[in-house]
This record gives sequence, C-alpha cells and structure tokens, in this order.
Amino acid sequence: MTGGERVRAALIAGSPMTSAGTKVRQDAADEEDEYPFIIFRRTEVERQRGVGGELLATRETFQVECWGENRAASDTLEAEAVSALEAVALYPDGNEPDGLDPEVRVRAAVFTVDVWTTPEIA
Repeated sequence: MTGGERVRAALIAGSPMTSAGTKVRQDAADEEDEYPFIIFRRTEVERQRGVGGELLATRETFQVECWGENRAASDTLEAEAVSALEAVALYPDGNEPDGLDPEVRVRAAVFTVDVWTTPEIA
C-alpha cells in the first residue's frame, strides 16, 4: 500500500470517521464537492538506501488541508483528521499556514504527516 493510499484509507474508513465522509481527495477537490472536505497532496519524498544501493525505506510527506465553511468547521475537521491518522499510527507533524479561499470565503486548517514504507520482500 502506498503512502497516499494509507492516508486516504485512514481518513475515509478510519475509526473515528471524519465529518468529510468520503470527500477525501488527492491533489484537488472534485467540482461538485460541498464543504467540508479534505484534500491531501504529496509534497516530499525521501528514499533511504543501503550500502549496496538497495532501497531500505521511503518517507513521503503529505500536506493535509481540512476545508470548512468557517474557521470553527475547518478546525473541527482538522481535529477529526488528526485523530483518524493517529488511530493507525500515522502521527501528524506541525501545522502549516491556514488556507483561505477569498472568493467563497471558506477556510482550511493545514498540517503535514510523514508516511514511512519499506519495500516488500518477495
């Protein structure tokens, strides 16, 4: 399972569930999505290699945006998303600057989470 698949699974089917339900999108929201929803995107990849060049582990960093109609809604969704990720041992790092869409005046709470994966041994 890729890092993105792990993040998405935790946010959609995790326990506890978030108020975004299945509106968890990678890279961009769908045009018909209504608030609240979550967008996540991979922002960094680090590959750790052994002495012989073999891949030992990969760290992917994801930025998670929790969009709500107002500050309270985005903060609530953020708390739910953090809890869902922590429930599967994906521990979010610090927050990024909050987001704002000035056209429709909605807000996002933004944080990052690292996902470590190791290659499967055949």
